[in-house]
Amino acid sequence: MFAAAASPPPPSTASTRNFRHPPPSRDLDLLLLLIGAALAALSAAVIYIVLQYRSPIYTVTEFAARGMNLTSPAPISPQFDVTVGVLNPNRKIGIHYLKESFVKVYCGGEILGLGVLPHFYQPGESATSVRATAGSFAVLLDGAVKTELSSAQRCGRVPLVLTVEAPVKFKWFVNTREFTAKAKCDVVLDELSDKAQIVSQRCDTDLHFPA
Repeated sequence: MFAAAASPPPPSTASTRNFRHPPPSRDLDLLLLLIGAALAALSAAVIYIVLQYRSPIYTVTEFAARGMNLTSPAPISPQFDVTVGVLNPNRKIGIHYLKESFVKVYCGGEILGLGVLPHFYQPGESATSVRATAGSFAVLLDGAVKTELSSAQRCGRVPLVLTVEAPVKFKWFVNTREFTAKAKCDVVLDELSDKAQIVSQRCDTDLHFPA
């Protein structure tokens, strides 16, 4: 009489537990990151080398100040109405200035006003003027800053700093990815009033490529 054959052992699941494939999301994220970096580098090369990109030229043409009472110990609520001329010197490159563009006004490293710039498109080889209002509420000026401003106003030379930070896209045949354009303008006014005149101004620009 033959003995009954032994039943085969149940299949082991240990191997499936020990050799699971890692989720593909990490590899996909890394691939997308590398592709993004390559596209950024390619965009930079096309803009600078092929199209011979030149930075826009900014000029502060109007700068009115309100609410700058330097004799009162109470907090102030300054407001600055500024007009900036923008020249795009590039023949083949248009510039889209996107939303979330900001302008700030400083004195002695202390911020006096913050405002939003309008979004617009500027064709190549064109000039336009952009107006913005930068303000703050209940600012308590540092004593040293207040003294500096009072002394400068008596001399008719009040130094202020205007900064612009704007996300932009460049247009050639197609739109590029987004970059960040920055400008810093050193402005000297004859007084802090709504009738202030610009004594001197100088703007420097910079273009930041995404990481």
